[in-house]
Amino acid sequence: MAVHVWKEVKERVGDAFDWEALGAKGLTDSVCGCNSQIGACAVDIAKTVALSAGYPMNMPGVSVNRLCASGMQAVIFACQQVASGEKEVVVCG
Repeated sequence: MAVHVWKEVKERVGDAFDWEALGAKGLTDSVCGCNSQIGACAVDIAKTVALSAGYPMNMPGVSVNRLCASGMQAVIFACQQVASGEKEVVVCG
């Protein structure tokens, strides 16, 4: 489901961002809330989703586990990154 959302985000913004160039400068991120990062499920969901949705390899990803508030925390982290000027574009959910 997250891959569909990330693809839709990319499609809706169209050519507004040069993902490859922004990623090369470290100005993008993928943040995803996930509350079951244990055992075989302990992959970085945010990075996996970004790659599966067609974002460039240089776009990092981080998964957040805060149980019921994981998605909300992902959005908060994304807002903080943009507000601080650390990132220009963060896809999150």
